[in-house]
Amino acid sequence: MLPQVDDTRAIIDRLSALIDTDPEQFERESRAIIEQTIASFPEHHRHRARGLQFRIDNALAQCSDPLSRMNKMVEIFWEQFRQFHDILHDPEKVLNERESNREVCKVIPLRGSDTRQAG
Repeated sequence: MLPQVDDTRAIIDRLSALIDTDPEQFERESRAIIEQTIASFPEHHRHRARGLQFRIDNALAQCSDPLSRMNKMVEIFWEQFRQFHDILHDPEKVLNERESNREVCKVIPLRGSDTRQAG
C-alpha cells in the first residue's frame, strides 16, 4: 500500500526498501506517488505540474546510471530555484526578458488548404 503523499518519511522508507529489492515495483510506486501528488494540487496548477514532470522525465531518461540521474535532478532543481529567485527579486526584468525572447512564428499553409473552406 502506498504511503500518503504528505507522509514524506513513509514515502522515503518505502521507496528506499524497494530500490534494491524490486526496481520495477519502485518505478511503479514512485510514478503512482507522483500522480497522487499532482492530483492533490488545485486544478489550475495540475497542467503545469504535469508539464514540468514531463520535462523532468525526459531529462532523466537521458541518464544512464543513478548518479547521473541524481546530478541531473540537482541541476534541474537549482535552475528552477534560480528562476524563482529572479522572479521574486526582479519580476519586471523577467517579464521584459520573456517578452523580448518571444519568437514570432510564420504559419506555412498546407498544399491545397487555400481552396478548402472551413465547415
